[in-house]
Order: sequence, then structure tokens, then C-alpha cells
Amino acid sequence: MAAAVYLAVALASFVCASVPTATLRTEYEPGHGKVRGELTVDGAVIPVKAKLRGRSSRAFPKKQFALKLLGGDGEKAPAALLGLPENSDFILYGPLLDSTYLRDVVTFDMARLSGRWAPRTAFVELGRANGGSPVSYEGLYVVKETIEKSSAKVWLGDGGAIYELSSRQSDAAWRAWLESQGLSDGKYGKDEAVFAVGQTNVYVDQYPKSDPPGATEHHRRLFDRLDSIIKPGWCRHPAGSLSAWWRPGLSEPCLDLREVAALVDLPSLIDYVLLQELLANPDAFVTSVFAHRRTADGPLVFGPAWDFNLAGGLGIGEDERAVDSWRLEGEEPARFSRLVQWLQVLWGDEGFRGAARSRWRELRRGAWSDAALAGVVQGHAGRIRGGAVARNQARWDPHTEWNRAIGLGGIFVRPYLGSWEAEVSALERFLVSRAAWMDENV
Repeated sequence: MAAAVYLAVALASFVCASVPTATLRTEYEPGHGKVRGELTVDGAVIPVKAKLRGRSSRAFPKKQFALKLLGGDGEKAPAALLGLPENSDFILYGPLLDSTYLRDVVTFDMARLSGRWAPRTAFVELGRANGGSPVSYEGLYVVKETIEKSSAKVWLGDGGAIYELSSRQSDAAWRAWLESQGLSDGKYGKDEAVFAVGQTNVYVDQYPKSDPPGATEHHRRLFDRLDSIIKPGWCRHPAGSLSAWWRPGLSEPCLDLREVAALVDLPSLIDYVLLQELLANPDAFVTSVFAHRRTADGPLVFGPAWDFNLAGGLGIGEDERAVDSWRLEGEEPARFSRLVQWLQVLWGDEGFRGAARSRWRELRRGAWSDAALAGVVQGHAGRIRGGAVARNQARWDPHTEWNRAIGLGGIFVRPYLGSWEAEVSALERFLVSRAAWMDENV
């Protein structure tokens, strides 16, 4: 019943209406540092600081920005931008390779329908100008909440932290490429990793931020302890199957799930895995993985969800894994991610797999039923259908941008299907088909 009520409330907000407009004026072209400017939206002029953000998106002409809203005194000033909850920090995300413009928006809603917090969003058509130049139309954008410490977002007490996990090899490759193109400040848009576990960098945003150096050691110990318990590469089935994992030569399971449960909030990890798998996200478990720890000695909680612009059948990847395979079982992701290696061990544990199976069936009965999946896609499509889509496609031709992506190398997306309506229908069909495959294989 709760899921049905939540779904009804969510869908009731999908009222077909014109997309609001906004104009971002800055002193000069935003780069790696913050540039002062002003955002005009709903008739109000808001002082801001704007900064270029993103990784691969920096190579594209439709730029992404991090915004900090300011007051008259130049200090941060929270506001309810476009009806979103009041805050001073927002993301201006310009979908480009995702020709539905919906993938992140839809996925965040799906996370919330499952009972997890995820960034809320609003569509806007953006104009932009630098200095005294005339305003140019930049197309359809999504205003996103940021992932940060907040009682309404990610609650953290003393010693808590938000973690971002990202492939060491991927980080290094993108940093080198961005520097070669003059698009990076050498940090690929984020601070240096605090530590690494296996092939995975761990970036730590700790609270309180004034804690002295060395205060992050308890975070490193958490990940090291997990690595010692799960032991990637040690557990294997004699026949090479992922259906069960055993210590070679012995008849007992090699994983004690109780030890893992003492360090990780398993329900959050299961929800995180199921969402990534339903969307068949090419970046799943490798980059843009967020987790948090609410207190210094609390368990690791997975989420919020982030970065699904190539998911839902768009980013096919080199191995073309899509509807009929598990992302977490892939050999390619396991090469670049310690988290994938952990998950491959957990996925073979019947206790973990059984809990995932039960949770999946619960979600399919309500929040992620076929009707709910179709409703979320079509509901959000109704918010932008018409003029906003046509104007954006006139500004950013989908065929041209696909050719640009292929020319970059390292980004694998299927060809444009010929129309926005065809793309939206394909996303809906993918979700329903993927969910049916997971019904049979979870």
C-alpha cells in the first residue's frame, strides 16, 4: 500500500506544462575555478558562483555547471530553485548523449519509489552569456540537487562521511586525456583520492570538515576490513559457476555474511545493486559510486544513486552486455573495480542472493512494477514533450553528437533511433524487458 501511495503521489506531479526558462550570465567563461555571475529564473535575479563540472562531458560543447547561490553579501544563500527543496548548491546538467534527456531523472525517481533518497530534479531551458555578450540558447537542462550532508539528504553525525568510489585506472586515464585537451586542472574535477582499496580510489568528504589530518584513518580501516573479510579472488566454485562460491578443497562456504553485515548496511547495498542492474548501467560499480557512513563507527550505507546518462540500453559498452546478463558478473568491470570483485563474492552467497531475490519481488509488486516503470518514463516525457525537445534538438542535433562521441573514443553508445519519441519508447521497453529478465534470473 505504501508503495502504491508513493507512486500515486509521484505520478500526480507529472503535469504536462511548459518548461521554465533561465539565463546564466557570468563575468567570463566558467572554467575550473568559480566565476561570479547571476542566474535569472522565474523573474528573479540570483547572484551565483558557477564552475565547470563533469569528466567526459567537458569534451562536449554543451557544458555542465556547479552553481552556488549567493545573497547580497556574497555569502551562500539557500533558495528553493524551481520548486526544489531550499539549498545553496545545485547542478546544471545538460543531457547530450542521452537523447531522451530523461535517464537521470527517471532513475532518481525510481530510487525514491523504492524508499531511498535520491537527488530531486527540475527541467529548465537555459540561455547563457559571458560578460556583455548576447544570450545564446543552450538547450534543455536538468537542475539537480547535489549529494551532500543534510538532514533532508544524507544525514551524518560526527565522524561520518560521504564516499565516492571510482576506478583508479579510469581516473588516471581520464585525467591524462583531459590534461592533454587542456580541459582539466589536474584533479579531474575532484580532490585527490584519500586512499585506495585494490583497483578502486576512495574519495572522502568527512564531517566535520575541520577534523585534523589522520582523522580519516577509521574510514580506511573500514574498507581494509571489508577487503580482508570478502577476499576477492579467493572464493570460487570448482566448476567456475557464480551460483555458489566455496573455499577450494573444503565443504564450507568461504564467506560469513554476518561479518559483512556488521560493517555494511546490506539492505542499502541490495537496493543499490538492483537499481544499477535494472538500468544495466555501463558505469555500475566502477565509477560514480556513492556511499556514506553516518557516524565514525556506523555501517557503510550505499547510495545515493548518481550518473545514469548512459544506462537503460544506451551505453552498450565494449562487451555489449545489455538485457540478458548481470553487470556485476562481467570480467571487464571486475578488472577495474574492487567493489565488483566484492559483489561477485556476495552474489554467490545464498544468504545475500536470497535477500536480493526477496527484495526484488517486493519491488516488482509495487514500486517497480511494469506499470510503475512505464508511468515514470512517460510521466517525465510529458513534462518536456513538444517545444522544449524540438528546440534542444535544433540546437544539438542527436546524429552530430553521436558522431562526436564515437570520435572521442572510450565512449560507446548505440546510434540515435531517428526521433525523440522512438528514444523514449525504447527506454520504456528496455526497462520492462530488463525487469522481466531479472524476474527469471535473480
